[in-house]
Amino acid sequence: MYAEYLKVHTKANHDDVEKAFSDTLFKASLSQEEYARLLGNIAQIYTLFTQLEFHSDFQTYATKIAIKQSLIERDLSNLPTTQFQHQIAPIAHSKLSDPIAKIGGMYVLLGSALGGKVIAKNLQSLPWISPELHLNFFTSNGESVFGLWNNFKSSLDEHGDKYNINRDVLIKGAKYTFSLFKM
Repeated sequence: MYAEYLKVHTKANHDDVEKAFSDTLFKASLSQEEYARLLGNIAQIYTLFTQLEFHSDFQTYATKIAIKQSLIERDLSNLPTTQFQHQIAPIAHSKLSDPIAKIGGMYVLLGSALGGKVIAKNLQSLPWISPELHLNFFTSNGESVFGLWNNFKSSLDEHGDKYNINRDVLIKGAKYTFSLFKM
């Protein structure tokens, strides 16, 4: 269906981003500044998605993205090196102006949460990570991350059939969102 189609047609994009994140987040020498920069970049992406309007059928998932965005901001404010400013180029809203492209991007954001606990466990092994940092973004999901992910995929498949969603536009939105993570 639509979720599986996205998975197949964005696999290379997913693998590229996963490798880049692994190379950064799983290195023993990751500094606070590198972590803050990465988290700041992710915050910019989530901020973009909190500014977009979604079809009412996907509003629940947009709310989850807004919650995750606030958790990133909390994590950034807890870092002792909070002098970091979000220093990435402004993100183009126009690439996600189509409602279907937005859903493709939502697929990327919601799917990216699946590896959060693995990332948090690795980050907790770094000497500069203290219990006060909490790693809210990577560990907090409210409901089960897998339950949320499965519900989103079911909604996507159900509404994809109902509204005859254009798969090319869906893929374009997902690929664009993956590209944002490589900044």
